[in-house]
Amino acid sequence: MTNKKVYADGAAGAIGKIHAFEKFGSILGLERMNELMALLGNPQDKLKVLHVAGTNGKGSVCRYLYSVLQENGYRTGLYTSPFLEVFNERIELDGAYISDADLTEYTDRVLKQVQRTQASSPRRNSRSSQPSRSCIFTKKGLTMSFWRWDSADAVIRPMSVKRR
Repeated sequence: MTNKKVYADGAAGAIGKIHAFEKFGSILGLERMNELMALLGNPQDKLKVLHVAGTNGKGSVCRYLYSVLQENGYRTGLYTSPFLEVFNERIELDGAYISDADLTEYTDRVLKQVQRTQASSPRRNSRSSQPSRSCIFTKKGLTMSFWRWDSADAVIRPMSVKRR
């Protein structure tokens, strides 16, 4: 973990990989994401996650819950988006941003498993053979793996519910 005042220059390679990953938009179904999470050891099944939903104020409520849990001795993770100054702000644990080294390590771990899912897919070269960039790097794969391996007691994350 890194102090909040340290900025992410050392993670430029990992951030570049994340931004270079194709953004395809919505593809219905969870099959690709379920396969990826299984390859990562299903870290989401080993975490207690508080999902905060609503139209406005999700970030404030998440931050409030985060501080309450920390003050009560819980090892607490927080996901926020967008970031204000550095990419690492998106993933916090106990008041510190994810370090450049951890961001790089977990990005590489997740990408290795994404490649495995693509290689095993009958639709190998199509956009439907992989989960979205958003799910891989921010919502599920990278964040859940990091918090799991760093033994978070609880994780707080905003969620958006899109109406059609």
